[in-house]
Amino acid sequence: MHKKAIAAFLVIVVAAASGYSQRWKLVRYELILGAGTTSFFGDIGGGADRNNLFGLKDIRLDATRPSLTLGLRYKFYQNFAGRFTLAYGMGAGTDIGAVNEARGYSFTTHIIEPSVIGEYYFISEDRRLASNAVYNRRGMINNYSRLGAYVFGGLAGIYFSPKLSNVRPGDRLVTNDYSHISAAIPLGLGVKYVISDVWMVGFELGGRLSLSDFVDGYNPPVAGNKAQDIYYFTAFNAVYRIKNDRDNVPLFLKQYMNRRPRRR
Repeated sequence: MHKKAIAAFLVIVVAAASGYSQRWKLVRYELILGAGTTSFFGDIGGGADRNNLFGLKDIRLDATRPSLTLGLRYKFYQNFAGRFTLAYGMGAGTDIGAVNEARGYSFTTHIIEPSVIGEYYFISEDRRLASNAVYNRRGMINNYSRLGAYVFGGLAGIYFSPKLSNVRPGDRLVTNDYSHISAAIPLGLGVKYVISDVWMVGFELGGRLSLSDFVDGYNPPVAGNKAQDIYYFTAFNAVYRIKNDRDNVPLFLKQYMNRRPRRR
C-alpha cells in the first residue's frame, strides 16, 4: 500500500513539474508600456575626463529628460525572447558647468527609436519546481521565482531633431548639412517582478551607441575625438501577459476570428 502511495505521489510530482515547465509556452506574448528618463552624452556638455564609463560619470539631473516606450515581446524559449520596441526620448545638454563652459552652447533633441532586441534571461520568472519546497500548506505547488533578470542587445533606427541655443554668430562649425536619420546599438539589462498570472512590473537600463555624431546637432572637428553620440534610456515598465493557444495564436485574436460572420 505504501509503495502504491509513493508511486502515485511521484507521478503527481512529475506531471506537475512537466506542466509548470511548459506553462510559459501558453503565455509567449507580452505587451510592454514604460516611462522613464533620457540621459544624453554628446559634444555639448560633458566632463573633461575621457574615461567616464561611457558617459555615466557625466549624468546631470538638470539635463535629464523623459522617455516613453511601447513594446511587444515574444518568448522563443524559456530563457530567450525577442521584442519590437518603439521609444521616444527627449535629450538635452549644456556647456554650463562642463569642460566647454566658455563656449556656452546648449541643445535639446527629440529621438524616435524603433528597435528589434533580443533578451537572454539568466534568471527566469517562469514557475519551476525545486526538490526542497514542492508543496505549501494547502498542498499546492508554490516554489517559483517571482523575479526575472536579463541582458539585452539589438539594433535600432533613430530619427532625431536637435535644436541648438546660445550659438555664437558666424560659428562655422554649426551646420544643418547632416541626415536626421541614423542607427544605434542598444545594450543593457533589465528585471521583471511577477504580480499575478497576467501582470508584471519591470525596470530597464539601456545604453545606445549611435552611429551618428549629430544627434545633438553639433560635431566639432576635434583632433582625436572619434566618439559617436551616446544616450541612455531608463524605463519603469508595466508588462501584460497575453495568453495563446498551443499553435502560438493569441487567444483574443482567435476569439475575434471565430466571431466574424462567415461569407456564404
